[in-house]
Amino acid sequence: MVGPWLRLSFALLFLFYALAALALARRYLRAGLAVIAVLLSLLQVNTLFVSDLLFTEVPFALLSVLFVLVGVDGRLASRPWLRETLSFLLASAGFLLRTAGVTLLAVWVIESLLRRQWRLTLIRALLSMIPFLMWQAHITRVRGSYEYAHPAYEYQRAPYQFYNVSYAENVGPAGSAHPDSLHARGGALAKRVTKNICLLAKRLGEAVSDSEGYWRQLLWRVEESSLGQRIVPARLLLAPIIALSALVVAGFGVFVYRRAWLMPLLVGISLGLICTTPWPDQFQRYLMPVTPFLTIAVVLAMSQAFLALRRSRAKRAAVVGQLSLAGLLLLTLIVQIQAAFDLFSVRKREGASFVPGRGDVGPHFFYVDPLWRGWERAVGWIYEHSPADTIAATPYCHLFYLRTGRHAV
Repeated sequence: MVGPWLRLSFALLFLFYALAALALARRYLRAGLAVIAVLLSLLQVNTLFVSDLLFTEVPFALLSVLFVLVGVDGRLASRPWLRETLSFLLASAGFLLRTAGVTLLAVWVIESLLRRQWRLTLIRALLSMIPFLMWQAHITRVRGSYEYAHPAYEYQRAPYQFYNVSYAENVGPAGSAHPDSLHARGGALAKRVTKNICLLAKRLGEAVSDSEGYWRQLLWRVEESSLGQRIVPARLLLAPIIALSALVVAGFGVFVYRRAWLMPLLVGISLGLICTTPWPDQFQRYLMPVTPFLTIAVVLAMSQAFLALRRSRAKRAAVVGQLSLAGLLLLTLIVQIQAAFDLFSVRKREGASFVPGRGDVGPHFFYVDPLWRGWERAVGWIYEHSPADTIAATPYCHLFYLRTGRHAV
């Protein structure tokens, strides 16, 4: 069970993350708009969900926000040594938390390169190699160990189970008819990246709101309560989602125009890494750490569009445009609030985990359904009725080992 002090530390971490995101949003937005940008980020279902799983996404997102905050803080301009030290420590900590943290190190180097600060670029590049090479040395040591060279069972290193192998092997092109052909492998990778880039037209909008399923759920509830039947085609819900994606791109266009490179670089490189992965169903989780930057970009684009429409001579068109933007923002918040309410309601009603000997009285978690509790009951039974040298087969072998002390494949 998760102890009260551990729960408190998670809550404080989440609060600190919210305050850091608000501080960053205030750099570019008025107070009210900054609060809206942070709400869009915090109410996103994946932000809430990963906070329940002890995943590294939330602390990694916090480090990313702090990294950008340090980089854009004008008060540190007079103390460059402090800014560089903090940036290096935050980027290194992010990389040690998640492999995707290499984006922070890359952004740190590229940002100075874009500003043509050649000496600083060289120093940053050399420093960035330290955590990277240390991690590679650790990987080399592990791969050279006896346990790694002598797996307990034949398929322990099989690449079809993604956490059996490294990210380099997972991301590398696969499925080619001629695996030894560099041209064929490169073509497979290019096809995957192209397909994933196309998915971003929808995924970015979902990352600053919620997934299409939650939009559909809200539509169906409204239709059934007011009309008694479903009339509006569900595909029409792609329109607001793609509109939000377009606003994300427009917002980062504003940053680029202002030569504020840090956030566009961080998001751009992160999206590039995500698009190389073969797990499109994991996109929303991978996008969670950059959600605060995406929501800031959305609200910035909306505020700039409002100003442009206010200055327009076509008053009627301007009013329609402003109402459309306000309606889209309000609708997005409604979808998120409804999704968050459902998430917490289901967790309170059905989310109790199984405790051996006591039943379904354990801590409540998101998406704990009867199938999961059935797995927990089976694990409890195996623990009580099997010898210590038992080897079980389960998709959740790490958790099985932590629950029982038995090995699993």
